Amino acid sequence: MEKIFSSLDRLKTSQKHFMRSSSFHDSLRRSIKSEQNLMRTCSISPPNLSTMKA
Repeated sequence: MEKIFSSLDRLKTSQKHFMRSSSFHDSLRRSIKSEQNLMRTCSISPPNLSTMKA
């Protein structure tokens, strides 16, 4: 049981760190989504452009 509790404590601390950086992740996700939307609208663009982004 003690091992489980220690792992839970570790999870809690990592969650705190994640909560701090969650906004950063959200902005990252948003930028990626907007880029994907741009690629969809500019589907006529050359294929080498998409490979450079990936």
